[in-house]
Amino acid sequence: MTQSIWPWPWMTGVSNQQAPLSGDVSQWLRFFSPTVNVNGRGDPELEGEIVRDVATYGAQLAPLTALVLAMAEGSPPPNEALVKLQQICKEIETTKEQYRKGAVDRARRAFVRSEAVPGRLPYLECPGAAMSAGRLVGLPVDGVRDRVSADFTGPSTCTHLNDALRSLEGVDHILTTLENMDTTKEQR
Repeated sequence: MTQSIWPWPWMTGVSNQQAPLSGDVSQWLRFFSPTVNVNGRGDPELEGEIVRDVATYGAQLAPLTALVLAMAEGSPPPNEALVKLQQICKEIETTKEQYRKGAVDRARRAFVRSEAVPGRLPYLECPGAAMSAGRLVGLPVDGVRDRVSADFTGPSTCTHLNDALRSLEGVDHILTTLENMDTTKEQR
């Protein structure tokens, strides 16, 4: 259940905004369990895929720690740690290669241009909200529904526009369907 600070926005021109910690329980969880993003030199999407699908940071550090400790003690390296690290390295390289192969496809399926041309609008804030459509440029089509829901909030955007922008995620499916139709025609 959502609570509003001011229930009559049309009287002041101020949009409904949620008071801090007045929403669902997940607000409390986000408050007490912050997410830490580390921006390195790599590609965050690829890094996320490696940590999520290949080996977590802990799974990567465990064999490294075992090898370093063995070297520090002057002991021979533990074979299981060495085998595990080699396996992780091989899987990471495979993931990177697959990612590189998909780079052209991902680039082709990113927004090159996005603009909203407002017609008749109900509120004074609406014309300014149309500019938020430009924030899609460079973003991948896949996942736009979740990204718009998470990032396009507040008075800089509009719920009606966001509904339209979220629906653009279907473009990826349409492109794939059209490509498959073209391939089928070429094979005939």
